Amino acid sequence: MLVQIVLARLIAPEAYGIIALTTVFINLTDILIQAGFATALIRKDQATEEDYSTVLIFSIFSSILLYIIIFFTAPFIAEFYDTPQLVSVLRVISLTLFCQAFASVRTAAISRAMRFRTLCVCTLISTVLSSVIGIIMAVYGFEVWALVYQQLSYQLILTILLMFAVRIKFKFKISKQSTKDLVPPSLKILSSSLLSFVGDSFYSIAIGKVYSMEELGYYDKGSLFPRNFALYTFSAVSNVFLPVFASYQKDYNELNRVFRRVLNVSFYIIIPMMAGLCMIAEPLISVILTDKWLPAIGVLRWSCLYYAATPIFLACVQLNFAIGRNSVRIRAEVIRLILMVALFFVMFYLKVDVTTISATLAGVQVLMTIYLLIETHIATKFKLTDMLKDFIPTILISGIMCGIIFCINLSSLSNVVLLILDVLAGIIIYVLLSFITKNKAFKECLGMLKTLIKFKDKKDSENV
Repeated sequence: MLVQIVLARLIAPEAYGIIALTTVFINLTDILIQAGFATALIRKDQATEEDYSTVLIFSIFSSILLYIIIFFTAPFIAEFYDTPQLVSVLRVISLTLFCQAFASVRTAAISRAMRFRTLCVCTLISTVLSSVIGIIMAVYGFEVWALVYQQLSYQLILTILLMFAVRIKFKFKISKQSTKDLVPPSLKILSSSLLSFVGDSFYSIAIGKVYSMEELGYYDKGSLFPRNFALYTFSAVSNVFLPVFASYQKDYNELNRVFRRVLNVSFYIIIPMMAGLCMIAEPLISVILTDKWLPAIGVLRWSCLYYAATPIFLACVQLNFAIGRNSVRIRAEVIRLILMVALFFVMFYLKVDVTTISATLAGVQVLMTIYLLIETHIATKFKLTDMLKDFIPTILISGIMCGIIFCINLSSLSNVVLLILDVLAGIIIYVLLSFITKNKAFKECLGMLKTLIKFKDKKDSENV
């Protein structure tokens, strides 16, 4: 996120609009290559060398086919958006497909073994090195190409590191049994992932065509902070959800207990982040991204609501995947897509701005999260009333925190001072109230932190 902030200060909104558009196509190919098979591998009771080999070969052939398609369709895409630069950008950035094909199998193996420290180290090194490349190129005026090579170098470095960190013996042949075991569940997961992708990306594609690349840049960058804080925080534990949920797939009582803890802790961490970001939107963008990005303030605020609901949505998806109810997400994504497409045509007719579009998407996401919670209740008898009891204390504390930040913002201080005071006051008030009210999730977070410290001390003593 720090790197994106630096690049946003150096690069114009139009360049980010182009990258936002190319990212849509890369995300699509990423889903086609690895989404279904990687998840199916994680869920499988025993993954064999034949399973990994089969998935790798499918991924390699998929990446070759998809790159050929993108290479030859790039001119038509560029013409459709009246942006000639898209041709070369798409053809170069699509080279990440081959890295994804090799990395997906090893990432699945790491997730199965819960070796997240290894994945953390590889990701951290890749992020640092690719960020240096991107920032240097941005400083020297490469604009959109700084973003292209930052993403390309990240995938390349990560793939190389994973090849050394995760040793898997491949036979380079497709196993009939592995195909039989993996393809059916993979297709269901792939179908839901594609529907989710279409729903998430439809507006980026449409805004780039109907509005402008500059507006698309504001739309994409407006969600930068909510997306990073919510999804990156959530992803820190979400990779663990699927294997953990799968281990309890035959014991719904224990599964519901774990799921309740997951929701409570996730909500406790993410809700104050989103509420706080909404309150400090203007000084945050002005100070961190510069005033050229101020039109993205409204998008940022509504994105906070969108990404406050998204972690709960994804946790429900993971649980239903774990118990084999893949069709639940497919139904949810079909409903969401129908709503989003219908609403877009209404908004296009009314000629609304990107802020109104963001507000509409946030509303749809909240509705779909409620729908998935109801589906989860039907499947496992998870008590929604228990969830609400857990959430209410966090909502009240977050509300008090926002009220205090609002009062601070009424002063005539500079944006820099306001931002510092808002952040400090928000953190202090939230933690203090959590301690005074003996918030259950707060206690659980402290317990996890103590466990982590004890584990680290034990590892250090063993090393000595």
